[in-house]
Parts: sequence; C-alpha cells; structure tokens
Amino acid sequence: MRKTAVLLLALACAACGKPADKPVTAKRGQPAPAVVIEKTLQGDLKSLKNWDELKGKAVVLEFWGTDCGPCVDNIGHMNELVEKFKDKPVVFIQVSKEREATVKEFLDKHIMKGNVAAEAGDAFKSFRIFGIPHAALIDAKGVFRGGLHPGGLDEKKIEDLLAGRDVTGLAVREEEEAAEDGAGEKSLAYFSAGPAGDKPEMRHSDTSFLMDGLPLEYVIETVMRDTHEVRFTDVPAEVRRKKVRVAARVAPAKGQDSFSRMRDMIVYGLNAAMMLEIMVREEERDVLVLKRDGGGKSPAKSAALGGSRKMEHGPDGAYMEAKGAGVDDLAVELEEWLGRPVVDETGLAGNYNFRVEVKKVDQAELNKALAPLGLKLEAGRRRVEVTEVRQLKKRKG
Repeated sequence: MRKTAVLLLALACAACGKPADKPVTAKRGQPAPAVVIEKTLQGDLKSLKNWDELKGKAVVLEFWGTDCGPCVDNIGHMNELVEKFKDKPVVFIQVSKEREATVKEFLDKHIMKGNVAAEAGDAFKSFRIFGIPHAALIDAKGVFRGGLHPGGLDEKKIEDLLAGRDVTGLAVREEEEAAEDGAGEKSLAYFSAGPAGDKPEMRHSDTSFLMDGLPLEYVIETVMRDTHEVRFTDVPAEVRRKKVRVAARVAPAKGQDSFSRMRDMIVYGLNAAMMLEIMVREEERDVLVLKRDGGGKSPAKSAALGGSRKMEHGPDGAYMEAKGAGVDDLAVELEEWLGRPVVDETGLAGNYNFRVEVKKVDQAELNKALAPLGLKLEAGRRRVEVTEVRQLKKRKG
C-alpha cells in the first residue's frame, strides 16, 4: 500500500502529484520552506506564522508521532538537548500530524520539554517528511542547514547550526565517500550500500537519498512508496530487519523525473548488493474507485498552490482537512485509512478545499462524508502497481 507517513515510512507524496501542486523542497543552504503553526500545546512558542518571527534564533524542527516507537524512544534524548541549550538562541519545535486530543493525551503521560504542536500536516508536506522521527535544522537567518534522524543530533551539530554552518554527517559524508571513489561532487550519479553506522540518520529529496541504521525492509518501502503495496516473498526475517546504510545521488536533468531515475538506481543497486529481486508488476486487484457521484456537487475550487493539509488516522476515526489540495491527494490518504488500493477516477484536476471526517473508517461512513463533496467510493477491479521483493537463490557450482 502506498504510504504517506509512517516509521516502522516514506519519501515525498508531493513527488507523486502534479508539478504545480508540489511544495517547495527543503534545500540545504536555501531559505527553509514556510511552516505555519496555529498553536502549540505546550512551550513558550504559542504560534508561528513564518520564520521571520524567529529570526536571530536557530530552530530544531522535529517531526514525530505518538504511535511511532522510535519517536517515543528518542524523547529522552531530545529533552536532554532542550535542557543543555535552554540559554542559547535555539528553539525546539516538535510537530505531529495527529489530532490535538491525541497529542494532549500523550503529553499527560510523557514529558516533552520542547514546543509541541499537533495537526501539523502542512509542515510535513512542506519539508517532504514521510519517515519519522526526523529533524529539520534551520539557522538563525531562516536557512535550511540539513536534516537527520534526531537520534544522530548532538551538541556539536547544534553548535554548527548556531554558527550558521551546514550540518555534517549526512549529505556531506555521502559526498566524501563519492570523492574517495573518484566521483566527487561533479558525479552524475552515486550509489552506496553497506553496514549501518553508529547512529540512525535519514534524509531524502528528489535527487539525494540517505538512510542509515534502519531496517532494509523500511528502506525498500521508502524507495517504492509510489506503488500500492510492497510485498516480501521468501525473504527471511533476519534479512528484512538487517540494519543498513544506503546512500544515493543523481544530478538533476532537465525534463527528467529525477526521483524516478534515483529510485531505479537504488533498486538495481540493492538487487546486486543484497541478492534481492525487487520488481514492480501490475496486478488486477479488488480496489475502491473514487468517483464523482453525479449529483452536481464538487469540492470548492482553490487558488492555493501546494496549500495545507491536516490529517489523522487512528482508533477514534480519521480526518483530512485540506486547502489547495488535489483530489489525488485525497485518494492517497483514503488508501492509507482503508488499507486497500484507492484509484482516482474523478477526472478532477486542479486545487480544492475540502474536509473529510469519520468516526469509523469504512466505505459506508466515508461515502457519507464524501457526499457533500460530490464524491463516492465504489468497489471495483483494476490493474494497479505493486512491488514484490524476493531473495535470489544461490546458484550451485
């Protein structure tokens, strides 16, 4: 199933959308993408409309979730950093896509010393965050200096951030390895797979990819996030769970889909390095088809590009509130909620404002919520793309 955000997920859903709908990608050394936080549930920072409000202060922006085990495990480490830098000009902001009530309930049982915000799906989309936990680092001038798994964040990296330097240990390390191989920064493409490092790290964009200290199956699910399912067949648990370091980079090429080029290179590389066979195939599957219901209604048109998203899916139901989103974005989210392929056949292009909320996630309840938008879900059979991963058998002789 396509995944929009899970950690044991994945790269950018924005990369799946139409070019006009893509948010600004966080680029090292460039102004950080805009983030709006309407309110925090705790901390000195009450809200945030733009980075200018924090000029003069560096920002550690952590993306996390209450049901993400590694996120919860990392709370103590983040609390230590907040305490160590409480007298320095650095602000720690921890954002979740979950509903306010869910995060508040979590905070009643767990101490988090940073500024905590809920319903921040827009921030995830702006930074193209699909794997959590993840930390984005912004310097005192509002410049993005790098991202990493927060478990790899330490005092040295924060001091670098305060000094306005790029954070080392991620893309920089990758470039050093490429240079050792004779490729250097001018290389048109680079791939590396090997043993995991000491600390988990994660950073990815349309042209660069780094996952270190995370299970192989998670790396593959991340890379193949634009198919409807990643299925492992006859791959032993010890292979799937093996922690690895995978790095890749491609040079942008005009008129070409950079991420697709990089994804194909990673797949070929993993197949060779890990004795795997990662294949994308089309299968006829039972699906839900998102259609117009013929009643003349439709979502409200929006002039916003990229827009904002607030999303949550849990035992108490699910909701998505979007401004300037495509109907294809809604289809991807519905697929995540329902755990089965959802195919968009509405024919609706452009950007819309809409809200969908249910207390019980099933087709009947969703159709009630979709009716005011002039949409409905129907069961059907379609050919969809799935990823199958097999382990190659050793040849005799």
